[in-house]
Amino acid sequence: MPEYHASSLHGIRWQSYLSDSPKQYTNMKFLYTLIALTLCSATLTLNARPQHPVASEENRLTGAQEHLKGQAYQIAVYARGLVCSSCGIGLRIHLGKLDGIDKTKLDKGILLDSKNQLVIIAYDPKTPIDIAATQTAIHKAGYEPTHYYKWNGDKVIIHKLEGSE
Repeated sequence: MPEYHASSLHGIRWQSYLSDSPKQYTNMKFLYTLIALTLCSATLTLNARPQHPVASEENRLTGAQEHLKGQAYQIAVYARGLVCSSCGIGLRIHLGKLDGIDKTKLDKGILLDSKNQLVIIAYDPKTPIDIAATQTAIHKAGYEPTHYYKWNGDKVIIHKLEGSE
């Protein structure tokens, strides 16, 4: 039976309780460590900020021009919501499944420009670009594709995507 003491919590002397059971002490130590790690992780998540603010249309066009100049078999798609490169893992997965991606270009056929919220996609010259499939893949990854940029041999042209705002 535990001893009652004035400094005890609910009548149990914790010092004698813990010294009587080293396994329980280890379990409590593990529990406190787990709680501390969870709180730290939650704090970091709640304080996370996007790496880049939303880019203006002018900045996106400039970024698209820099990426696409002279690249007839690449497009740059504005993916609303893409604000950090690590956010784009789903984009790489979904776009990587498309037929015709030239995986010898860029980073396995895909380059993420989070500063301008652009996804640059390289296509195989022998395969026509399937814009609808590209739009669907980006949407499935959790982003809203609204338009894309393509080099026409002279300059970058903006194309609106079907069903976008």
